[in-house]
Amino acid sequence: MLLNPFGGAGIADSNWETKARPLLEYAHMDITVRYTERAKHAQEICKNQLQQGQYDCIVAVSGDGLIHEIINGLMNRKDWPQFKDTVTLGFIQGGTGNGLVSSILKQSGEELCVEEASFIVAKGRRMHMDLTEIDAEYDGRIYSFLSTAWAVVADCDVNSEMIRCIGEARWTLWGIMRVILMKNYFGTLDFKGFYVKNKHQYEDSYNN
Repeated sequence: MLLNPFGGAGIADSNWETKARPLLEYAHMDITVRYTERAKHAQEICKNQLQQGQYDCIVAVSGDGLIHEIINGLMNRKDWPQFKDTVTLGFIQGGTGNGLVSSILKQSGEELCVEEASFIVAKGRRMHMDLTEIDAEYDGRIYSFLSTAWAVVADCDVNSEMIRCIGEARWTLWGIMRVILMKNYFGTLDFKGFYVKNKHQYEDSYNN
């Protein structure tokens, strides 16, 4: 179990101790808990500290941020082609944003709650998941599991981290601030291997 004790304004630890842990222990699962201590700590653990066959499952009790670290740590392992056949990933909500857990529970026909997510982990059934591979200018290669956002949406998601303590309201407040204090986001877009100058060129290429 990888757990961010500060995730979701502190609800991750509560979800784990009072709801998820009792259910998984009842299912006779042997559990090792690792608390993350800093940004990208989970990424370091998954990339450098786990051995093939050491664990059957890696479970994140967190929001989407810690899951992002886990996936990028695993995908950057030199032995990932072999390692991926030895381990399954599981997710239990414990953050401000729980998009991936919500998607998995909906796909499985379950309600969005900690107990249902824990039950899916206990069952151990696998499903495949698509990833987006991004070559970023400053951060190198990044793997995304939900969506890729830019400009205002990404601004609200990333920069509102400084007011994470207020919970889900951080996105709304940051969005209002960005509407009042508008800014420009400059960038270029490559589509189908060539430079797209404007939306008309994009529409023509799509229609063709």
